[in-house]
Amino acid sequence: MKKIIADSSAQTLPTDVAEISRSLRDSKMITFFKSSKEPDSDANQSFSTLSATTDEIESKKTNYPLERWDIQAYAYSEKQAAKVSLLAGLFGGEVEKVKAGVIHEAKRFSIESTDKHNVEIGVAVRLSVATSNLDTNIDLTLPNLAASAQLKDTDTRVGISVTGFTGPLGQYLPAPTKLNVESCIEYMNAFREIQKIVFGEESMAFIIPTVLNYEEKV
Repeated sequence: MKKIIADSSAQTLPTDVAEISRSLRDSKMITFFKSSKEPDSDANQSFSTLSATTDEIESKKTNYPLERWDIQAYAYSEKQAAKVSLLAGLFGGEVEKVKAGVIHEAKRFSIESTDKHNVEIGVAVRLSVATSNLDTNIDLTLPNLAASAQLKDTDTRVGISVTGFTGPLGQYLPAPTKLNVESCIEYMNAFREIQKIVFGEESMAFIIPTVLNYEEKV
């Protein structure tokens, strides 16, 4: 089975994958609270109660070393593309408009196994392209989609998303635009620059692992 890029909504995930996602979100909330809140002399009792809850949740946390690195390109034909929320999102969630797409993914991650799934947990930078016109005469690559979009004036859209990272990236994100050869180059350059920031040693403190992908066990 092909890897499935995890949607941000736990409602769309299999039960076991959703449980991992919820556990990670709980860990983020508790970590943030502990780093930004200190007990005061007038609130010892209530803070002690919260601390007990915190310890209970932290005892269930898993330490993810993020020991794996990977860069991959995924190509999706019409039937597959309509099922990928990342591509549909470029068209405002209108899945019927997505006829094909490509995703470039750079990630640092660990793999957590459940009885049914292998789940990738970590941080990822993704460059996504979706088109409303499927040209069967070209290979599904980002440069080919850009050239086809420019020549045939098709509605082809591009975007960059970052998952599992809380650091400042605003100055590196290109403006939203339709895809053509010029914007393809701009987005690919931004994709490389954002990778340098997200995966750099100085950005380690901004990484908050989240569910990236999952696939059924064979």
